[in-house]
Amino acid sequence: MKKISINKLLNLDRKYYLITLGMLYSTIFFSSFIMGYKVVDFHHHLLCASVFIFPLLFPINDSITEIFGLQVTYLLIATTIFCEFLFSTLTHTVASFPSPELWPNQNMYLSLTDGFFKIAAADSFSLAISFIINAHFLKKWGIKLSGKNFFIRSLGATAIGEFVFTIITNFIAFKSFEVANLSETLNIIFSDYIFKMIYSFLFCIPNALFVHRLKIIFKKSNPDNDKIIAFSQIKPRYQN
Repeated sequence: MKKISINKLLNLDRKYYLITLGMLYSTIFFSSFIMGYKVVDFHHHLLCASVFIFPLLFPINDSITEIFGLQVTYLLIATTIFCEFLFSTLTHTVASFPSPELWPNQNMYLSLTDGFFKIAAADSFSLAISFIINAHFLKKWGIKLSGKNFFIRSLGATAIGEFVFTIITNFIAFKSFEVANLSETLNIIFSDYIFKMIYSFLFCIPNALFVHRLKIIFKKSNPDNDKIIAFSQIKPRYQN
Protein backbone atom coordinates (compact mmCIF):
# COMPACT_ATOMS: atom_id res chain seq x y z
CA MET A 1 0.00 0.00 0.00
CA LYS A 2 1.53 3.31 -1.10
CA LYS A 3 2.03 6.01 1.48
CA ILE A 4 0.76 9.48 0.61
CA SER A 5 3.19 12.17 1.70
CA ILE A 6 1.91 15.42 3.21
CA ASN A 7 3.74 17.45 0.54
CA LYS A 8 2.05 15.44 -2.22
CA LEU A 9 -1.31 15.90 -0.53
CA LEU A 10 -0.80 19.65 -0.22
CA ASN A 11 0.29 20.02 -3.85
CA LEU A 12 -3.11 19.18 -5.25
CA ASP A 13 -4.74 21.08 -8.07
CA ARG A 14 -6.71 24.20 -7.09
CA LYS A 15 -10.06 22.59 -7.84
CA TYR A 16 -9.58 20.09 -5.02
CA TYR A 17 -9.02 22.91 -2.53
CA LEU A 18 -12.14 24.63 -3.87
CA ILE A 19 -14.20 21.45 -3.36
CA THR A 20 -12.86 21.08 0.19
CA LEU A 21 -13.47 24.72 1.11
CA GLY A 22 -16.92 24.61 -0.51
CA MET A 23 -17.94 21.55 1.50
CA LEU A 24 -16.60 23.12 4.71
CA TYR A 25 -18.48 26.33 3.89
CA SER A 26 -21.76 24.43 3.31
CA THR A 27 -21.40 22.39 6.50
CA ILE A 28 -20.80 25.47 8.63
CA PHE A 29 -23.58 27.43 6.94
CA PHE A 30 -26.30 24.80 7.42
CA SER A 31 -25.16 24.06 10.97
CA SER A 32 -25.64 27.77 11.66
CA PHE A 33 -28.91 27.82 9.71
CA ILE A 34 -30.49 25.06 11.79
CA MET A 35 -29.57 26.83 15.04
CA GLY A 36 -30.99 30.15 13.82
CA TYR A 37 -33.77 30.48 16.42
CA LYS A 38 -31.91 29.05 19.38
CA VAL A 39 -31.16 31.88 21.85
CA VAL A 40 -28.40 31.54 24.45
CA ASP A 41 -28.06 33.43 27.72
CA PHE A 42 -24.31 34.07 27.90
CA HIS A 43 -23.53 35.90 31.17
CA HIS A 44 -26.81 37.86 30.94
CA HIS A 45 -26.23 38.71 27.26
CA LEU A 46 -28.65 37.26 24.74
CA LEU A 47 -26.93 35.56 21.82
CA CYS A 48 -28.15 33.54 18.86
CA ALA A 49 -26.78 30.01 19.11
CA SER A 50 -25.62 30.38 15.51
CA VAL A 51 -23.14 33.03 16.66
CA PHE A 52 -20.90 30.17 17.79
CA ILE A 53 -20.82 28.82 14.22
CA PHE A 54 -21.59 31.52 11.64
CA PRO A 55 -18.50 33.76 12.17
CA LEU A 56 -16.36 31.00 10.66
CA LEU A 57 -17.99 31.65 7.28
CA PHE A 58 -16.55 35.11 6.63
CA PRO A 59 -12.87 34.07 6.83
CA ILE A 60 -13.63 31.07 4.60
CA ASN A 61 -15.40 33.40 2.19
CA ASP A 62 -12.26 35.57 2.23
CA SER A 63 -10.08 32.54 1.50
CA ILE A 64 -12.19 31.60 -1.52
CA THR A 65 -12.20 35.20 -2.79
CA GLU A 66 -8.44 35.55 -2.34
CA ILE A 67 -7.52 32.24 -3.95
CA PHE A 68 -10.22 31.73 -6.59
CA GLY A 69 -11.55 35.23 -7.31
CA LEU A 70 -14.78 37.20 -7.03
CA GLN A 71 -16.73 35.26 -9.66
CA VAL A 72 -16.33 32.01 -7.74
CA THR A 73 -17.37 33.76 -4.51
CA TYR A 74 -20.49 35.27 -6.11
CA LEU A 75 -21.44 31.86 -7.54
CA LEU A 76 -20.98 30.29 -4.10
CA ILE A 77 -23.21 32.94 -2.49
CA ALA A 78 -25.95 32.49 -5.11
CA THR A 79 -25.77 28.70 -4.82
CA THR A 80 -25.93 28.86 -1.01
CA ILE A 81 -29.09 31.00 -1.09
CA PHE A 82 -30.72 28.63 -3.60
CA CYS A 83 -29.79 25.59 -1.48
CA GLU A 84 -31.08 27.37 1.62
CA PHE A 85 -34.59 27.63 0.18
CA LEU A 86 -34.35 24.14 -1.32
CA PHE A 87 -33.36 22.76 2.10
CA SER A 88 -36.28 24.57 3.75
CA THR A 89 -38.75 23.29 1.16
CA LEU A 90 -37.57 19.67 1.24
CA THR A 91 -37.39 19.38 5.03
CA HIS A 92 -40.80 21.00 5.63
CA THR A 93 -42.46 18.98 2.87
CA VAL A 94 -41.16 15.66 4.19
CA ALA A 95 -41.91 16.68 7.80
CA SER A 96 -45.53 17.26 6.74
CA PHE A 97 -45.97 13.63 5.70
CA PRO A 98 -48.30 11.77 8.11
CA SER A 99 -46.70 9.79 10.91
CA PRO A 100 -48.00 6.80 12.89
CA GLU A 101 -50.36 7.69 15.73
CA LEU A 102 -47.87 6.54 18.35
CA TRP A 103 -45.11 8.79 16.96
CA PRO A 104 -44.82 11.67 19.50
CA ASN A 105 -42.64 14.17 17.63
CA GLN A 106 -44.68 15.12 14.54
CA ASN A 107 -45.53 18.62 15.77
CA MET A 108 -41.94 19.26 16.79
CA TYR A 109 -40.69 18.56 13.27
CA LEU A 110 -43.41 20.71 11.73
CA SER A 111 -42.65 23.62 14.05
CA LEU A 112 -38.91 23.37 13.48
CA THR A 113 -39.01 23.11 9.69
CA ASP A 114 -41.69 25.81 9.39
CA GLY A 115 -39.24 28.18 11.06
CA PHE A 116 -36.65 27.40 8.38
CA PHE A 117 -38.61 29.47 5.84
CA LYS A 118 -38.44 32.51 8.13
CA ILE A 119 -34.72 32.02 8.66
CA ALA A 120 -34.19 31.62 4.91
CA ALA A 121 -36.15 34.82 4.26
CA ALA A 122 -34.03 36.69 6.78
CA ASP A 123 -30.78 35.09 5.66
CA SER A 124 -31.07 35.30 1.89
CA PHE A 125 -31.10 39.09 1.61
CA SER A 126 -28.64 39.75 4.43
CA LEU A 127 -26.34 36.95 3.28
CA ALA A 128 -26.14 38.27 -0.27
CA ILE A 129 -25.53 41.88 0.80
CA SER A 130 -23.02 41.17 3.58
CA PHE A 131 -20.93 38.58 1.75
CA ILE A 132 -20.79 40.62 -1.46
CA ILE A 133 -19.66 43.63 0.60
CA ASN A 134 -17.13 41.43 2.40
CA ALA A 135 -15.67 40.09 -0.86
CA HIS A 136 -15.72 43.55 -2.48
CA PHE A 137 -13.67 45.20 0.25
CA LEU A 138 -11.24 42.29 0.48
CA LYS A 139 -10.53 42.51 -3.25
CA LYS A 140 -10.54 46.32 -3.34
CA TRP A 141 -7.93 46.54 -0.58
CA GLY A 142 -6.05 43.69 -2.24
CA ILE A 143 -5.72 45.79 -5.39
CA LYS A 144 -4.32 48.73 -3.43
CA LEU A 145 -1.91 46.51 -1.47
CA SER A 146 -0.95 44.28 -4.42
CA GLY A 147 -2.33 41.20 -2.70
CA LYS A 148 -0.38 41.66 0.53
CA ASN A 149 -1.55 41.84 4.18
CA PHE A 150 -4.33 39.28 3.75
CA PHE A 151 -4.88 38.99 7.51
CA ILE A 152 -5.57 42.73 7.93
CA ARG A 153 -7.74 42.85 4.81
CA SER A 154 -9.69 39.76 5.88
CA LEU A 155 -10.29 41.05 9.39
CA GLY A 156 -11.38 44.49 8.12
CA ALA A 157 -13.69 43.03 5.44
CA THR A 158 -15.11 40.59 7.99
CA ALA A 159 -15.84 43.43 10.42
CA ILE A 160 -17.86 45.27 7.76
CA GLY A 161 -19.63 42.16 6.46
CA GLU A 162 -20.47 40.89 9.94
CA PHE A 163 -21.84 44.30 10.94
CA VAL A 164 -24.18 44.46 7.95
CA PHE A 165 -25.29 40.83 8.31
CA THR A 166 -25.89 41.04 12.07
CA ILE A 167 -28.08 44.13 11.82
CA ILE A 168 -30.16 43.03 8.83
CA THR A 169 -30.73 39.39 9.77
CA ASN A 170 -31.56 40.05 13.43
CA PHE A 171 -34.00 42.85 12.64
CA ILE A 172 -35.78 40.67 10.07
CA ALA A 173 -35.73 37.43 12.05
CA PHE A 174 -36.45 38.75 15.54
CA LYS A 175 -38.25 42.10 15.14
CA SER A 176 -40.16 41.68 11.89
CA PHE A 177 -41.45 38.22 12.79
CA GLU A 178 -42.19 39.41 16.37
CA VAL A 179 -39.95 36.80 17.99
CA ALA A 180 -38.39 39.51 20.20
CA ASN A 181 -39.14 43.17 20.99
CA LEU A 182 -36.92 46.09 19.91
CA SER A 183 -34.91 46.20 23.13
CA GLU A 184 -34.21 42.46 23.02
CA THR A 185 -33.33 42.66 19.32
CA LEU A 186 -30.81 45.47 19.90
CA ASN A 187 -29.35 43.51 22.82
CA ILE A 188 -28.93 40.46 20.59
CA ILE A 189 -27.39 42.55 17.77
CA PHE A 190 -24.84 44.20 20.07
CA SER A 191 -23.91 40.98 21.87
CA ASP A 192 -23.78 39.00 18.62
CA TYR A 193 -21.50 41.46 16.87
CA ILE A 194 -19.00 41.79 19.72
CA PHE A 195 -18.80 38.04 20.14
CA LYS A 196 -18.55 37.45 16.39
CA MET A 197 -15.62 39.84 16.00
CA ILE A 198 -13.68 38.24 18.85
CA TYR A 199 -14.42 34.84 17.38
CA SER A 200 -13.55 35.98 13.84
CA PHE A 201 -10.27 37.54 14.97
CA LEU A 202 -9.16 34.23 16.48
CA PHE A 203 -10.14 32.27 13.37
CA CYS A 204 -8.64 34.81 10.94
CA ILE A 205 -5.14 34.02 12.25
CA PRO A 206 -4.94 30.33 11.21
CA ASN A 207 -6.99 31.16 8.11
CA ALA A 208 -4.39 33.75 7.01
CA LEU A 209 -1.61 31.20 7.56
CA PHE A 210 -3.56 28.68 5.48
CA VAL A 211 -4.06 31.15 2.60
CA HIS A 212 -0.38 32.17 2.75
CA ARG A 213 0.62 28.50 2.51
CA LEU A 214 -1.69 27.89 -0.44
CA LYS A 215 -0.29 30.90 -2.29
CA ILE A 216 3.22 29.49 -1.91
CA ILE A 217 2.07 26.08 -3.18
CA PHE A 218 0.25 27.55 -6.18
CA LYS A 219 3.17 29.84 -7.00
CA LYS A 220 5.56 26.87 -7.05
CA SER A 221 3.23 24.87 -9.27
CA ASN A 222 2.69 27.89 -11.58
CA PRO A 223 5.96 29.89 -11.51
CA ASP A 224 5.02 31.78 -14.68
CA ASN A 225 1.83 33.13 -13.15
CA ASP A 226 2.52 36.79 -12.38
CA LYS A 227 0.68 38.18 -9.37
CA ILE A 228 0.15 41.60 -10.96
CA ILE A 229 -1.67 41.95 -14.26
CA ALA A 230 -3.02 45.03 -15.99
CA PHE A 231 -6.77 45.11 -16.40
CA SER A 232 -7.04 48.75 -17.49
CA GLN A 233 -4.76 51.58 -18.44
CA ILE A 234 -5.31 53.25 -15.10
CA LYS A 235 -4.64 50.74 -12.34
CA PRO A 236 -3.39 47.15 -11.88
CA ARG A 237 -5.12 44.19 -10.32
CA TYR A 238 -3.52 41.28 -8.53
CA GLN A 239 -4.20 37.74 -9.59
CA ASN A 240 -3.70 34.66 -7.44
